[in-house]
Amino acid sequence: MKKFAVRGLIILLVVVGVCLFFGRTVQTVTTAKARFTYPDRGRMVTNSVLEGKVFYPEEREVIINLAQKYPIVINAIYFGVGNKVEKGDVIFDAYINDSEKRKSDLSDDLIKITAELLDLDAKNAKYPTSTQKNDAYNKLLETNDALIKAKTAENTRARIEGVEANPKAWEAQQKEFDKANSLYKQLNRYGSSTNDEGFEYVKKRDELLKQMDIKEKEITDLDYAVLQLSEIKAEEDGIITSLEIKAGEDYNGSKALYKLSPAKNPPVLRAFVQELDELPSDGSKAKVKSDWGSYSVGLKGTGKDKEGQRYADFELTQELIDANSGLKAMMNLEKIQLTLTKRATQASTLIPASALRQNGDETFVYIAKWTDGGIMSSYYVCEKLNVTVLGKNDDQVAISEEIMSQVIDREDRAISEKARIMENK
Repeated sequence: MKKFAVRGLIILLVVVGVCLFFGRTVQTVTTAKARFTYPDRGRMVTNSVLEGKVFYPEEREVIINLAQKYPIVINAIYFGVGNKVEKGDVIFDAYINDSEKRKSDLSDDLIKITAELLDLDAKNAKYPTSTQKNDAYNKLLETNDALIKAKTAENTRARIEGVEANPKAWEAQQKEFDKANSLYKQLNRYGSSTNDEGFEYVKKRDELLKQMDIKEKEITDLDYAVLQLSEIKAEEDGIITSLEIKAGEDYNGSKALYKLSPAKNPPVLRAFVQELDELPSDGSKAKVKSDWGSYSVGLKGTGKDKEGQRYADFELTQELIDANSGLKAMMNLEKIQLTLTKRATQASTLIPASALRQNGDETFVYIAKWTDGGIMSSYYVCEKLNVTVLGKNDDQVAISEEIMSQVIDREDRAISEKARIMENK
């Protein structure tokens, strides 16, 4: 009898074991499996890939105004785009195309005027070369010119500003003219010590002297222009950003000869950051790759351009320029890739990016909640937890909530709140 009891107990245990085995097997087959992960605590690090280009914050057009009066031909160019220049460096060799002919013509004119003056003096040797009446006449012409200039300047100003001209602006010149006019009329009324022939002689002589002064000044100006325009030099330290002319071409001062970025405001790598949630902060750094390695560049500033697009400017180091075969080569690149690394200022809860879920406006995670109900009824269930996202990268998401449970990630089938879940180890 005892033997039958033991045998029956063994059979019962075997049956129970088989039931447990098949029960677990069915549960394993029908229950979703996922990876369980404990969240980390730390500061989020994000890497953003940006596209940039060489940009000049300040670019000046250099126009040679003297060439408007004395057009030149560019003979040689000694610096190219992207080259650094120092104040006084000769950038262009040039010449005034007809300078010799112009000087010859001016010299001939001066000789003719001089000969005419000598002939006039010889024919009028009996008259003095200066009289009170002639001096008064010259003064009248001088004060009249000054009055006209003052009136013109005031009328122009008033027209631009849309107001009435103020007569006080030429009051002083009017007084000088009235004074000179009164003296000249007085001398004409009462006569002078010189007859009309003498007056006309002195008047003609003064005109010839003025013509001589004009021609002498034109010759001096031409000599100065030949000297100044033979070598066109850099007016300040900087980088040539554009050449608007080629060797052998004419230049007349109607446009910029070249463009220069002043040394005090050097070029930068400008990246547009419209896709970033927020602008990079002070101290941010980015990496730029080249054939010679990776180079770190610091943030110089952020802002918006004229079109309202947000940008971030990064330093353009000489090391990076050299690694890319010079500044001109970098300027020719359509885009330069930068990787911006950002570390959050405060610690947060970090979860795998694949564990974050969204349904409409809801952002949440599932956590594994253990239910202990004995051998056959102990299991994990999915518990929904709404979260606030602080930041994300390709691998992780930073959230503000602290989570002590394991986060459910990468399940093998669709799951929902309160559904059973098993850990896929």
